[in-house]
Amino acid sequence: MAKKVKKVTAIDPAEKARIKAETMSKKAAAKAEKAKARETVKAEKAKAMETVKAEKAAASAEAKARAEHDKARAVAKLTKTLAPVAREINERIEKAAGLDGKADDHRLAAALRLEEARKACEAGKVDFKAWCTANVTQGYEAIRKLVKIGAAPDPKLALADMRAGNKAANKKHRDTKKVGSRDTKLIGADPKKVVQTGLNAMKPAEQLAAITERATALGMKIVSATPPGPIAPVAPVKPENKTPENEIAELKALFENLVATAKMTFLNWAVAEVGGTLTLPDFSVKSMNSGDLSADDAPEEDTLGPFRKAKKSA
Repeated sequence: MAKKVKKVTAIDPAEKARIKAETMSKKAAAKAEKAKARETVKAEKAKAMETVKAEKAAASAEAKARAEHDKARAVAKLTKTLAPVAREINERIEKAAGLDGKADDHRLAAALRLEEARKACEAGKVDFKAWCTANVTQGYEAIRKLVKIGAAPDPKLALADMRAGNKAANKKHRDTKKVGSRDTKLIGADPKKVVQTGLNAMKPAEQLAAITERATALGMKIVSATPPGPIAPVAPVKPENKTPENEIAELKALFENLVATAKMTFLNWAVAEVGGTLTLPDFSVKSMNSGDLSADDAPEEDTLGPFRKAKKSA
């Protein structure tokens, strides 16, 4: 039996190329379709996310607006409730700045009312600092100190402690500022000019005390060469302040500002006016030799001679 031979038909190259191109075109179309589908899904997801985000933002804005509205209502309500308190606080602070003798009482009352207002703001969830800025005339730093006093177990004692602390702090600040300013000015300055400037800034009595102290440290004594001058008249005391104590205090102040010779002139006159005798130590050589006085007690010159007076007849 003869073997059957399969017949192979030859394919035209052009047809083969057409089929291949068609196949590739179908694959590319399918791939593009899938990509398009993916982009569509992605866009839909992004749109959904934007929608959710916008809804959340709107809800948040609405909640915020509602909260601000509620807060504004609470502030308005509390402001109305605390209006009398704020008015009293401002009045007390204004009176505390005066000189009516009751400044501490007004300051203490303001401190207690401020603490009351602070508690009310805390309970009403209102910013106390913002309330103070809108309703109290005092700066917040001063308010904070007053609130601390009002919240203390013993507000009156706390106020006294604060005043004492402020006084000490102010003195320290002044001293530090004075020393710092002086140190800056002294750099490279002529010592003589510095001393002269310092003395010129003092009162006469302070100048004499400073010079005497320095002379004593150097083993020297001050001898006044200023002749006695006229006694300055005492300014009359106002009728409403005319008391023996005030008059004596004024005389003492005037006496302290006199130079040594003028003081002696005044003393001689005053003693003579009451019929007395001003007895002064005897610095003669005879007295020192007798042992009553030592040589160290005697002045370098007898500056008291012109002022030794005998007893005035009555």
